[in-house]
Amino acid sequence: MLVNNAGDWMDRVSIVDCPQSLWDRMFAANATSVFLCSQQAARRMIRQGSGSIVNVGSLAGHTGGGGGTVPYASAKAAVHTFTRGLARELGPHGIRVNAVSPGMVETPMLEGRVSNEARSSLAASTPLRRFGRPEEIAPIVLMLLSPRASYMTGEIVEVNGGLLTR
Repeated sequence: MLVNNAGDWMDRVSIVDCPQSLWDRMFAANATSVFLCSQQAARRMIRQGSGSIVNVGSLAGHTGGGGGTVPYASAKAAVHTFTRGLARELGPHGIRVNAVSPGMVETPMLEGRVSNEARSSLAASTPLRRFGRPEEIAPIVLMLLSPRASYMTGEIVEVNGGLLTR
């Protein structure tokens, strides 16, 4: 099993002012890391004839993110596409590849980066009127890793309080 949950967030910057170094950092942390870890795990999983990989994408990978977060959103969209492509490639080897796509989740990554005013506005725009919690995401990841999801591959499970449906 492999869970690709490493990632990095960014301060908002318009694409016209975005340095290439920020773009590169977002892709290194959020997409290239998924590729490299999956590549290593896939080599072992192919030899054993089974395995499960779960990638952590983001709602931003579907929506393009909030203003000024295009590099982050683009990297997470790459994770979504990578998930589906890798599922097709590794499925014949008995390896499943899925992803979760969280919306706003209360994690240390948000601390100091989202103002109270912005938090209130974002929560209000979510049908459940709140941010998610890590303990609401973890069971979905565990289910995707488990035999209970033995016929699921190439799926991106949305865990965003209904935000994508608006």
